[in-house]
Amino acid sequence: MIGQALSVPDSSGGTHLFAITRPPIAPNLAQGNEPGCEALWRSDDAGITWTTVFSNGAEAPQTITADQAGGLYLLTQRLQFPLYLAGNLYRDASPGIDGQWNRISPQGRHDVPNVAISTLLVGRDGTLTALAENGNGGALLRSDDGGATWRSVIIPHLLTVGSAALLDPMLAVAPPLYTLGQPPGLASDDGGGHWRPLGLLPNAPMAPGLQAILTGNPISRALLLDLVNPAAVTPDSPVARYVSLDGGYHWSPVVCGTRPAPGCAPPAQWAQTTRARYVLYQNHIWTAPLGHAWRRLPMSLPAAADTVVQVLAIPLSQSDQIYLVTLTGIWRLDGARWTSVSSGLALGPPASES
Repeated sequence: MIGQALSVPDSSGGTHLFAITRPPIAPNLAQGNEPGCEALWRSDDAGITWTTVFSNGAEAPQTITADQAGGLYLLTQRLQFPLYLAGNLYRDASPGIDGQWNRISPQGRHDVPNVAISTLLVGRDGTLTALAENGNGGALLRSDDGGATWRSVIIPHLLTVGSAALLDPMLAVAPPLYTLGQPPGLASDDGGGHWRPLGLLPNAPMAPGLQAILTGNPISRALLLDLVNPAAVTPDSPVARYVSLDGGYHWSPVVCGTRPAPGCAPPAQWAQTTRARYVLYQNHIWTAPLGHAWRRLPMSLPAAADTVVQVLAIPLSQSDQIYLVTLTGIWRLDGARWTSVSSGLALGPPASES
């Protein structure tokens, strides 16, 4: 399966595509028994060929992101015995070309960690913000030098952080659980130096013990807050979802109509270039040239909408190149048709049951 993809421009005007592959979901398939099934891949020719740039049997790539200077950051996780979750952060300045991944994790490589890095946020100025969790919430760590050194972020009146979101320069955090009648979290407009409460939620649900999950959508400049039943297997179906378009000062319930709106599609399904915005909404790709209204592209999706992981948009000289990343493959939009560009990835289809 494909877990995430990323496009990174290079200095010569080309683009590198990256994809994280993971073991397919099947009850009779052991994790990691497919060659390359947990790896980071790179393509420099629009998906025609792929090369493995990170593969470690003990560590599974989880997320990948890039900074403005072209540096690549990789978060991996591994399950150790006795059962505890460890995580490592790596940086490659090439990006992903020379195979030199420098470990920048705040803990020692062989330490038994009390916490595991679950989230990495990269600011436009290269500042790194990591959320380190232990199952009951966690704390924020910041680095201004590409991960060479880390410092703890002191957040007054907040004992533990459950989620964090970045809308440069604003950083927002929420506790693991939402308390009715209280601000759902805090925000800082200066990199964690000073903190202000987020605005109160209107018509908040009365159910106790709801998990609060913050995410940011930089394309729509929206801060999103999901209130999720803690018994839910995944946070995809929240009890309530709110959106703020002013940095968390005011919230409104997400209302989805006939056209795309912030909160009506996951942030990973939004994309933007200097020409236009794109989003997957209501089983179609929509586009809005900057300054214009949304319109729906007529072509059907090449895969079921509920398998879509991401939408990528890459600016070319005359137009934008659109990619659709699904759990089982990557597709490129060529004119009015979709072309599969993931045949070189070791996706390992689920083995049939005997």
